[in-house]
Amino acid sequence: MNGVSKKLILVLIPLLVLLLALGGVLVFLPDSKSSDEIYVEQINAARKLVESGDYQGAISHYKTAIEKDNTKEDPYLELARIYFSLNMTEEGLQTLRDGYTITRSLTILGELESHEAAQDETEPQQTAEWKGINDSFTDMFSSYSFSQYTEAFTLKDEVTVSDKYTVTYSQFEAEFTYENSFENTVLDPSTGKPYPFARPTSIHMQKLGQLIVGAENGVTAEDLHKGGAENVQIGGYDQALGCHIMTFTYHGLSFKVGCSEDGRINGDNAYNSVVPQPVKGEALTVKVFGKVTDRIGGKNISGATLKFRAGKSKRDGEVSVMETAYDGNYSTELEPGDYTVEISAEKYNTEFAELSIPAESKEEEKNFELSRKAGYGQVRMVVEWTDSKYDMGVHIKGIPSTGGWTEFWPEYGDRETEFIGAHDKGVRDGVYYDSATLFDAYGTYEFHVHGKRSKQDIIDAKAVVKLYVDDKAQPITIDVPSTISGSYWIVCRVEDGEIKQINGSQR
Repeated sequence: MNGVSKKLILVLIPLLVLLLALGGVLVFLPDSKSSDEIYVEQINAARKLVESGDYQGAISHYKTAIEKDNTKEDPYLELARIYFSLNMTEEGLQTLRDGYTITRSLTILGELESHEAAQDETEPQQTAEWKGINDSFTDMFSSYSFSQYTEAFTLKDEVTVSDKYTVTYSQFEAEFTYENSFENTVLDPSTGKPYPFARPTSIHMQKLGQLIVGAENGVTAEDLHKGGAENVQIGGYDQALGCHIMTFTYHGLSFKVGCSEDGRINGDNAYNSVVPQPVKGEALTVKVFGKVTDRIGGKNISGATLKFRAGKSKRDGEVSVMETAYDGNYSTELEPGDYTVEISAEKYNTEFAELSIPAESKEEEKNFELSRKAGYGQVRMVVEWTDSKYDMGVHIKGIPSTGGWTEFWPEYGDRETEFIGAHDKGVRDGVYYDSATLFDAYGTYEFHVHGKRSKQDIIDAKAVVKLYVDDKAQPITIDVPSTISGSYWIVCRVEDGEIKQINGSQR
C-alpha cells in the first residue's frame, strides 16, 4: 500500500465514523408530527380504505384519529356508519353515544335517529314496539342550564314577552321557555334573558317521538312504568287541549303528555311539556366578600360604599344591592350573573369595576382599590424665618409604603427623582421659607429642619414650622424648641398620613 492510499484511508475513516454517527442520530430522531397532522393523516387513510372496501382497516384508522383528537364529530359519525353497514349495531350506537358525550352536538343524535328510522323501515315487525324514553335528551334536559344550551347549540329564534322568554335552536325541534314565577326568578331584568345558571321552566318537543320513542305508534301508561317512569297518573280531560293529560317523572324531569282516557299516547304530535327541576333556592345566591383598600398605601378604607347594579357597564340606574365596608371589609349575597360595582369613599375618587359571578360558585372573593383625590393623603411642611442672615433646609427621612428607610433631600436637584413629593424654596413678602410636600404620606416619615451653618441657627432665627394636612386651609403651627439635641431638629413623625410625636409646643 503506497503513501497516497494510506493518506486517503486516514482521511476517509473519520468521515465514515461521522456519517455513521449522523446516521445513528437520524435513525433515532423523534417523530416531529403534531397530533393535528397525525389526526388528518388517519382520517384520510380511513376514508381511502372505506372506498376500497377495507372496512376493518378503516375502523383501526378512525379509532387512532379519535385518540389523537376526541373533540371532532367526523370520526365518530363515519366509524358509526361502518359499524351499521356491517350490522354491528351495538358498536355503532355506542360510538354515537361517545361522540355525543364529547362534542355535545345533536348532529350525532340525528344520526342515531336516522339509523333507528332505517331499522324501522327494514324491520316493520318492530315498529309497534315500545322502545323507551330517549335518555340522550332527558339527561341533557335535566341538567343543562341556559349558558350550556347557548354554548352547545345555534340560536334559531327567541322571543321575550314580559316575564317570559322563549328560544329555539337550529339543531333540533324543541321550544324552551323561561318564565319568572313567585318561587323562582330565572330572567335577568337587565337583559330580559335567562341568567346563565337558569334551567328552562318548560320544554316542548315538536315531535314527541324524539323524546318518547314509539309514541307515534301508541304508548301506554304501563309501558312508561315498565320503562322506568315513576308517579304515572292519568288526569282529567282538558277542553283547551282536547285530550286527557298524563303526568309522570323520569330522570329528574316532570312530564305532561296528552293521552286518551285510558292512558294511551296516540300520535307523534300529542301535547307534551317537560319541566326540569329548577336550581335549588340556596344556589340562587352566592356570597361575595372582600375588602376596599387604598391603591397606594394598601390600607383598608373604612366606610367605603359599594353599589351593585345588574348587568355590564351599568354606571347608573337601579341598584340591586348596596353595602358599606365599615372597617374596609364587606360581605353580601348576590344572584349569579354580571354586575357593575360602584365603589366610593370620602377623600377618594369614585371608581367602577365589572364583576361576574358563576352559578356554580358558593362564594366569590372580590377586592377593590381606590385612589385618593388630589389634595388628600398628603402632608406639606413649611419652615419660615424673617432674618436674611439665616438659612434653613428641609430634610425628610422615611419608610414609604413600598420599601425601607430612605432619606430625601428635596433641595438637591440630583435627588429630586427619588423624592415622592415636591420642593419649594424662596422669599415671599419678606418671609423666607423652605418647604417640602409628600404626595403620598402612606408609610412612616420624619420631617427634619437643618440650619445651614449650625443647629443653633434654627433657634436664633426664631423659625416657625407649619404643617398642612390633606386639603385643610389652616395649618398646624409648631414653635422651635429652646434646645435641640443632635445636628438637626426632628419636627414630627408622620404615620400613614397622621401627625404624631411633635417635638415642640403646638399652638
